[in-house]
Amino acid sequence: MESVKAGESYDSDEWSSSHGEEEDHQSVGIKCDNGWDEEEAEKSECTSQSSWDEEEDEQDEVQSFLEETPEFRAKVQYQVRVVALIPGFENSGRKVSTFPHFYKLRFGKSLLEKTGFSSADLLCKSMPHVIQRQALDEHGQVLLVESPKNTRIVAGIRSGLRRIVFHVLRQYPKGVSAGILDEECSKLLARPLSVVLSELTYDTPNVECMVRDMADIASFRQLSTPGGSRVFLSSEAEDPTLTDGILVGVPRLHHSSKENGDSHVNEAVAEINDILQARFKMIVLLALHSRGLEINRLQKTFAELYTENLDCRVLGFSHIEELLGAWTDIALVQEETRKVFLRPSEKNSRLLKTLSSGLRLAVFSTLLKCYPDGLEPAQVVSHLQQSQILEAYGEELELHQFCFVVDDMMDFIRFGSREDGTLVLKLRDSSFPVVELPECSQADDEIAKLCLEGEESAASPKVVQLAALYPPVVEVENDDDNGDGEMETSGEALEQQLRLILGSPAHAESGLLLPDLVSVYKERSGRSLNATQVKSFASRTPGLLRMSNDRVWLIDSPRNSRIVWVTRAGLRQVLYWALVKNPGGVWSELLEGWFTDFTGYSLEAILRRHGYRASSKEPLLPVCEFLHDMGDLCKGHSNRTVEFFTLAGGRVEDPVESDSRFLGLSSGEIEYNPVKLCLELDKAVRGRLGAGEKEEDGQHSEISMEQEPFPEESEEEEEEEEEAEEKSNGYDPPKAYATPLVVPS
Repeated sequence: MESVKAGESYDSDEWSSSHGEEEDHQSVGIKCDNGWDEEEAEKSECTSQSSWDEEEDEQDEVQSFLEETPEFRAKVQYQVRVVALIPGFENSGRKVSTFPHFYKLRFGKSLLEKTGFSSADLLCKSMPHVIQRQALDEHGQVLLVESPKNTRIVAGIRSGLRRIVFHVLRQYPKGVSAGILDEECSKLLARPLSVVLSELTYDTPNVECMVRDMADIASFRQLSTPGGSRVFLSSEAEDPTLTDGILVGVPRLHHSSKENGDSHVNEAVAEINDILQARFKMIVLLALHSRGLEINRLQKTFAELYTENLDCRVLGFSHIEELLGAWTDIALVQEETRKVFLRPSEKNSRLLKTLSSGLRLAVFSTLLKCYPDGLEPAQVVSHLQQSQILEAYGEELELHQFCFVVDDMMDFIRFGSREDGTLVLKLRDSSFPVVELPECSQADDEIAKLCLEGEESAASPKVVQLAALYPPVVEVENDDDNGDGEMETSGEALEQQLRLILGSPAHAESGLLLPDLVSVYKERSGRSLNATQVKSFASRTPGLLRMSNDRVWLIDSPRNSRIVWVTRAGLRQVLYWALVKNPGGVWSELLEGWFTDFTGYSLEAILRRHGYRASSKEPLLPVCEFLHDMGDLCKGHSNRTVEFFTLAGGRVEDPVESDSRFLGLSSGEIEYNPVKLCLELDKAVRGRLGAGEKEEDGQHSEISMEQEPFPEESEEEEEEEEEAEEKSNGYDPPKAYATPLVVPS
């Protein structure tokens, strides 16, 4: 399928000419066919008039949008690009029919409420330099136009550069010079802004060109005072924190990659939020129907209670029976009657109790006051203890017990991180996510009553301690008497070291002779290891080593492959930082939220691209498996409700130093680097597509940095072309906005 290229003309008369032709053909038919009776002719005229009225309304919507301020139009175009990049939208086939759902999911309001457009189809057609018109018309798909400007803007979104620019400009309400903006951004990026812009494919890597691509959050204004023009925060600016990532600017995180940075890792936070909210609502719905609910009425009843549809496709299932088969921890299906019941469990009981007592609403209100920044867990507990809500809840909620309550509220809160790595709790968005359960304590509901009146306490005396979050810890005492079901970690370090030696680029294919392996191990670890010990260890750890004629190879298994992959990507280093910054422990939800805030990417999405399994029932299964794979870095503690991980006992070394030694690489080759990581992932995906998984014609993937180079075209020429496209649509900008943008020479 041919895509719309930058610089191609857009048929500006398409709206009027095509509509006029249709009207003429219909009129001719009415006049020439003498066999029509008057009633049929009148119906045809009414149909023609109705169609014409609809087309006029569509033209009015487009015209109204084009008459908005440049800042507003830029903001809407930015939002369209963001939705086009959502992984869930990609998985749904990029159909324009699903666009409104993902738009509301990401931006919190309906398409009409935010943009004024009555349909996503019309919205996308109004911006031909952003969305491919041919794919939209022929296949109903929303694909980005392959243009240099789209490439740059998408790279800015994925890299988190927009968030940094917004953060700087917010500190200068009276504007800031281009030079100061350059300096401030460079400080936060820990490298020159011009270098970052070059990686994001800017031909002219300066502040002026960057600001032009961010018209929704930044603009130049010419001042009469000395100093010329300054950059201001746009009137339509909104904090891009919730939709953009961030280039982490702390020691050891900045990078020196010279590769272009348009590649990315898809975010999955919004999709996880969708699944968690749907699961919670299902629990409430089934609790309200203690005598069971017929499966064929489940979706209709769900829609009546929550005024929204239970969309199985968005949740990853083809039909409702498949969903119920996966959510067995929630739903209990009675095959004889074709009814579904709420499965009695301690977790479901506790979740309903947080709802009926008002604790959910109290936590939401507390976090809303500091939205979107969040609070440390100890601060949240302190606020709750000062209120009377814990009396209604019926328990004294101490900090070490709060992790259970948090686990029951993950549909509307999440773990996050400040830029120094400190753990915080924050809202997923500013809207309360679910209706209150009406009079649950007096409901005619046997299961709910059993749940709410149960005597079992969710508290446990020894769980994650969230208070000690500050001093880095690298020396950890072994604690074998904690009583929490600590999992064994002996031999984990040796297993990882042998895996890295044999999985290194030098030895992955040919393996090593046993004497050579012993020699290499001593050289890289400083410790002795004899052949007998290697053979004994191999017999105790099936799935690690393959031996034949005194030659040793790493077994080619999914687990070995994914561990080597995440090691090469530097993700072990990130886990080490999380464990050091949160010595009380981490678990999957905490690590996902911390990583998302700290790096700007979803850890779950990255791990899936490295071979970890996805699960519709357990959205964070890849993160759980990742924690279990890293036994040399962390030790696990199990509890009836939660499994958490702390630093392994003894001396734990920064993986960048140890892993690079055992892989035989320099530390710079495996140090965590978000842009480099994204490039490697995209290359791997393109390689798989080239090996036989190519998409059909017309099913283009997202913009790639490795496609054929675009014809050289300056940013100024692109602006002129877009302005010409808007004028060709019948819109002549008001003089207030027709003035050329004034920038420093």
